[in-house]
Amino acid sequence: MPLVCLVIHYVGKIIVMNKSNQLLMEGVMHRKILVSLGILFL
Repeated sequence: MPLVCLVIHYVGKIIVMNKSNQLLMEGVMHRKILVSLGILFL
């Protein structure tokens, strides 16, 4: 039973890490786009 909890916890942690990495990558992309637009408007 504890093994099942451990697996669920581990899988949950991986999913959360993937989600946060995805958000981080999207944030970087948005920042790059904003910087590019800022350069264009300057």
